[in-house]
Amino acid sequence: MTAQLPTQEYKEAEYVDSISEISEISQNTAALGSSQLATRPMLPPATETETDLEKIGAQISDFLAELPNNAAWFYSEYKFLFISFGALVATVFALRIMLAVVGAINTFPLLKESFQLIGIGYSAWFVNRYLKNESKRKELSGTIDSIKEEIN
Repeated sequence: MTAQLPTQEYKEAEYVDSISEISEISQNTAALGSSQLATRPMLPPATETETDLEKIGAQISDFLAELPNNAAWFYSEYKFLFISFGALVATVFALRIMLAVVGAINTFPLLKESFQLIGIGYSAWFVNRYLKNESKRKELSGTIDSIKEEIN
């Protein structure tokens, strides 16, 4: 017994005359009444010949035209964050410079030790002058309060 495979027939593609098809479509459209044409959706006119690159160029141009307004809005909306970030960067920058200066001073012989002695001496004077007696502590507290009022 031999198995038979199903045979398929292939039709060759027929050449279609596009001009005759277009004339047939226009005749069918003319055969329709004007009331039927009004209810059928119409395609937009084929006058737009913009390429994709021209559309992208127009979008980029619109974006760049609106960029100053968008940047001004963004800054006004997030002004506090910009100021905070700027203050943080400035503080870090100032601290790095101060640490570099102190590091440079510490490389000189005897300057590190002399500054430590000056700091210890000033601390001893401050404790003796303001923190030893109760009346002097009240004077210091009043001075600090007056400075706070000047700042506010």
